[in-house]
Amino acid sequence: MNHLDLFSGIGGFSLALEKVGFKTIAFCERDEYCRLLLQKHWKGVKIYDDIKKCKGKEIKETFGGIDILTGGFPCQPYSVAGKQKGTNDDRYLWPEMFRVIKEVQPTFIIAENVRGLINIQDGMVFETVCSDLESEGFEVQTFVIPAAGVGAPHKRDRVWIVGYSKHNGSLTSKIKRGNNEINAGTQKRQNETIESERTSGSRNNEVMENSRRTLRQGSKLSKKNADESRKENANQFERSGSTSKHNVADTERVHVQRQQSRSRQEQSRGESWWEFEPSVGRVANGVPGRVYRLKALGNSIVPQIAEEIGRAIWKVTKNQN
Repeated sequence: MNHLDLFSGIGGFSLALEKVGFKTIAFCERDEYCRLLLQKHWKGVKIYDDIKKCKGKEIKETFGGIDILTGGFPCQPYSVAGKQKGTNDDRYLWPEMFRVIKEVQPTFIIAENVRGLINIQDGMVFETVCSDLESEGFEVQTFVIPAAGVGAPHKRDRVWIVGYSKHNGSLTSKIKRGNNEINAGTQKRQNETIESERTSGSRNNEVMENSRRTLRQGSKLSKKNADESRKENANQFERSGSTSKHNVADTERVHVQRQQSRSRQEQSRGESWWEFEPSVGRVANGVPGRVYRLKALGNSIVPQIAEEIGRAIWKVTKNQN
């Protein structure tokens, strides 16, 4: 089945859906670095560089019918990391994505965005997305699925919007069952992740408490040793007399010996310690294009979630056929 990938980034949707069986016939991505990656991994696949120049009728004439259209339309207008201008942001490109959907008329759509899409401008933008799709005959289901739901070590809540355009009763009911399978599988992994975090947190608390106990004991011993040392010095002065040159020399000798002993201990301990803190590697530390890679990863979707949704769609469609 043919797949059109809008706002493609580094190809997260295509990577996911091709594992299921879909074939990507075209991309649309404006970032030059991302386009280079798409060209490298999807040789010969058409890449449009501007959503505003992407003509749906031309795509249909060139490639035939589109079974599934995907797009993580720009999140900056809704993200808490931005100014949250919503529809007043020049990166508000849902109308352009919707235009392509109307022109291409795909059977399925999958859209992805940040959780802030739900509440921005009192929910008006989210309502517009759903009502726009419904006005074109799509039955719409929405989900909030975190990256942790598929085993990733971070939360990353995202809104997933799934639409189906052919209202055949039997197929619609199967799609709903497929959605229930997605929810059940995601919920199971979320529960496993939460339980793992709870167990890990308990172990961490135990380790921290043991560390605090050890530090308290060490502090008490250090204070006790310091008090005993002061008492010993005071007793020596009282027994021998502090004004005597001989006693002063003895006291200085004891002080020097202690300093030498302490210096040897610190030297011995320093041999096993870092001379300086070693470098801590990042996601793409020490490789070409590190900044571009990090930006592209930050803008990417979680392919494992898209794969779950795509697999449910594939299963329903094949059963219907």
